[in-house]
Amino acid sequence: MSEIGMGMTLPEYFTAVVRSKVARLEVRRDLLLCGVKVKAEEAVVKGLVDIGRSWVRGSGMVTGEVYEIIY
Repeated sequence: MSEIGMGMTLPEYFTAVVRSKVARLEVRRDLLLCGVKVKAEEAVVKGLVDIGRSWVRGSGMVTGEVYEIIY
């Protein structure tokens, strides 16, 4: 469960960093207000990272790896 799901508020310095790094308003809204969890390929499409991939391990859990973060 994310901090948003538990009803916690995010500190102003954290939201300032997200505002400066995430340009697209709809993506920022999903991250900050909805607590959306993003898989690697979806992060690429949303412009959060340059390159990423997800894979499934033997346990059936999907994990992801991010190669290059956009700054």
